[in-house]
This record gives sequence, structure tokens and C-alpha cells, in this order.
Amino acid sequence: MPGRTLLRRIRIGALQQGDEGVLVVGVIIAKRQSRSFAGKDGHTRFVAEMTIRDSPQDWINVTLWMANEVLAEALDANYHVGDVVEIAQPKVQLKESEPKFSPTVSSPFQLTFSDPPSSIMKHPERRPDLQRLLQVPTKSLAYFCTLADIHTNPHIQAGNEVDLLGAIRAVGPTRKFKTKGRPEAKEREVREIRLFDQLSSNLILKLWDFEWIHMADDWTPTQDILFLADVRVDKDDFRQCKVVTATSRTIIAINPNIEEAKHLATYARHANFSLGAQVERSVSTIDYQTIRKVSNIVTLQDLTNTGGISGESDFPSIVFGYITKMDLDGDVGKIVHLRCSECHSIIPVATKLCSNIDCQAFNDHNFVQRQTPKWNLKMDVSDSTGTLENCRVDGDAATRLVGKIEEFVDLSEADKTSLKWRHFIQPVKLWLVILLPNMDRARSSTVILNWNPVTLDEFAKDTPIPPIQ
Repeated sequence: MPGRTLLRRIRIGALQQGDEGVLVVGVIIAKRQSRSFAGKDGHTRFVAEMTIRDSPQDWINVTLWMANEVLAEALDANYHVGDVVEIAQPKVQLKESEPKFSPTVSSPFQLTFSDPPSSIMKHPERRPDLQRLLQVPTKSLAYFCTLADIHTNPHIQAGNEVDLLGAIRAVGPTRKFKTKGRPEAKEREVREIRLFDQLSSNLILKLWDFEWIHMADDWTPTQDILFLADVRVDKDDFRQCKVVTATSRTIIAINPNIEEAKHLATYARHANFSLGAQVERSVSTIDYQTIRKVSNIVTLQDLTNTGGISGESDFPSIVFGYITKMDLDGDVGKIVHLRCSECHSIIPVATKLCSNIDCQAFNDHNFVQRQTPKWNLKMDVSDSTGTLENCRVDGDAATRLVGKIEEFVDLSEADKTSLKWRHFIQPVKLWLVILLPNMDRARSSTVILNWNPVTLDEFAKDTPIPPIQ
């Protein structure tokens, strides 16, 4: 590099406005594709942007101005997130107070690269100390959202920027298209990534930038964790749900070295996306003791038929009614389930052998299943206005209703029938939740969270008056 001996290497945290003849070394943590525009002199110019970092505390935005397409294409092709670069003779200027189209950075300055006299090259030595910075989030961990917050928090609106921690559930293909009505427009690309965490099984992340789209080729479902700084919340009109989009302000840390990511990675390796598991995750966030609203069944039926309340993913309520169907004396294999601790397929309680041919525990008598049997109890609930059919009964509520699993399976058929009819003739107060349709559930689902027998006086006093048809 000509004149390199005259340069002063300065760390990002030590930069001062107006510094000249400096050399800055850092790892690229974000990069935007170059774009062209016509200058005032009529000549086409090219500009690209990147963000570099040289310590956990210091990172800065770099704007690169280039006079011709060859340089722009070379920059796009040869420099990527994760590369350690040397930037020589940039201008050191005060940054905008709140940059609208660039990542939030720690430095009060920005670097401006103009060719000439500025130059950029890859650092000639391996720098694991700098590349480890790719795993350090650029935003505080105190304020990141859960994926469930995006779906359910009414204060998070389309257009808001949020920070998220999510595991990769699926990496979609890259789709190419041209903007409608603009035949001269360049072909664009978009890619969708499905994320999940401990409380939500699905949130779509949209990638529009070349750099992130091609980095996603190396992302592995259930193995890689992303910390997303400043992704934008959008409304997907086709799916009728919220999604998030990586923009020019977004920085993505892959497999961040933080405790929260380690916990999520452990969970992700054994994640279960079956409908039953999704229901369990949703129900686990609801405390039945906080439910105050009392509804009759026709109101809840109207709710499920119309798709629920805008912005709500579940509807908890209290119902006074009767249990009108509960097949306790049916096939015990339909009432009690055991799932394989490797692949989560349902396996017979009697044999405890997995029948999934793709599972490493397939028909293995020596494999010790680490999961205990769980209730798969369902019932119909009725009042004077209608019936909620096929309601799932949460595990704790099922145990209170019919006893422990190991005791229930030993009951005679006559005892099971007697137990069933004992509950049929008694008015009850039921705490339940309607889980409304979403990206993973095509239909609504009703879950009984708790129950208590009530007197006829309580039943009459607290049951809502049916609506007039």
C-alpha cells in the first residue's frame, strides 16, 4: 500500500474528529451492497457501507465512495461480514446524531472512504481476537424482546425497531423477482428465515440484503442462534401476522457468547414443533388464577368462528357448565401418551419403543426413554347455550380430575366408568383458554386449565345471561 509507512494506526475508541493519515483495523460486522446514482456532474458514482469493530466497546460505520463500477463490484465480491480489514486514510467526521439508514454504533464519529486517497485491504494475518467480536451483541441484553412479544404485545407496532434473540427453525430458499410495473428495474432477492424460542415456535425474519441472504446458506436449523439488533417489525398482509425484517440498520450476531443464547441453544437442540408441544408452550405462560372474565359457551363459539380478537393469540375465560363427554373408559393409549425423548414421536406406553424408523432409538430395547407419560385427556363442556367439543385438559387439571397416571392405568374398566359418571352429574367452574389460529395452528384449540365443583346456587348466580338471538 503506497505511503503506508506514514500512516498512524489508531483504535476506533481513540479516533478524533479531523484525524488524518490514520489506519483503522477492524472486523466487518455488517455490510450493505453497493448502489449507484448520478452525481451533480452527470457522472455515475457508487457508494457502499459497512460497520467495523475492534473491541467489545467500539464499532463505527464506514461509508465508501467509489468512482467506477469495477471498484464497487470488487468490494461486493471480495469483502464480507467476518473479514478483518485495514482502512487507510479515511476522513474522520462526526456522525449524524440519529442515523436513519445505518446501524447504531458506539463511536461518535463515522469514517468516509474516498478512492483515492483512501484504500482498503484484507488484514494479512489471522486475527481470532477480532473475529470473536462477531459473537458479541452490539445492543444491551436488558431490553431484547421474546418472539412471543412480537406476536402478542399490542405496544409493538409495525415500523418499530426491536432487538431479538432467536434460534433458527428453517432456512427458506432465495426467491428472485422484479418490482411490478418497472421492467427496467434490477432483479431483487429475498429470503425468509423461521425463528423460534422457548415461548414461540415461529417468527419469520425477512432478509433483503445480498450479504445476509448469502450468509444464511451456512445457518443450520436448531443449531444456530441469532441476536438481531434493530430489526424492523412489519405486518404481513398475506399471512395476517407480524414479521421482522433485517434493514440497513440491522446487525446480526451469530451464536452470541451470552448465557441467554446458551440456554436457548440447549432448548433448540431438542425442540418439539408438534401441535401438542405448541399447546403446552402456550398454556405454560398463562396463570389461571389471573382469569376474571366469565363467558357462556355461545360467546366462545362466536369467538372461534370469527378468528378471535385482532392482535390476540389466546382468549382466557371462566365457564360454568357440565362435563358432557369424557372417554375415561376408552383406549388407555389415547388418554395417556409417551413421546420419544429423541424424536418426540408418540410411542406406546406399554412397550416404550419408538416406531419412527428415522430415530436412533427405533425399536431399541436398550434405549432408556427419559420422558414420563403425559395426559392426552379430552372432554366436551356444555352449558345452556351450547357445547365446546374436544377440549384438551391440561396435565395438572387432568390429575386433579381423575388422579395420577400410574394410579389411573391400574383402575378396572368399571372403576373408570364410575369415575366418569361421577363427574358428569356435577356442575363445575372451568378455567380455560381458547388458543386462536396462527401460523402453526390452522384451527383454534380449547384447553382446560383448572376446574372446581360448584353448588347449584353458585352456578345460577355466576352464569352469564345468554345473548338474545
